[in-house]
Amino acid sequence: LKTGEHKLYAGMTNRSGYADGPCEYAMFNEPRQMIVSADNELYLADTNNHVIRKISQDGIVSTVIGLAGQSGFMDGTPEEALFDKPFGVALDTDGTIYIGDSENQCVRRLAIE
Repeated sequence: LKTGEHKLYAGMTNRSGYADGPCEYAMFNEPRQMIVSADNELYLADTNNHVIRKISQDGIVSTVIGLAGQSGFMDGTPEEALFDKPFGVALDTDGTIYIGDSENQCVRRLAIE
């Protein structure tokens, strides 16, 4: 991008949904707070899909933790954990992601490295 240029990065305008894959085909449902890791990966709370997503340096969107479209509360592996409208994410220097699980009224954490 040129300085000052604004361009769509990921997702489809005016279309909510859920799809992992290349940025131009990915779908989100109310993406919220984002943070960039030390290795330049973008993590975000996909609030109404109830998951945390990642956009890699090569432009691939993937689900990090949670089950898309399924809300609730369950600790466990990334494939079984449930969230209810995660809203915010933060990373620490040890490779842990902290997740504001808004409807469950708590903060959750996941070691990503």
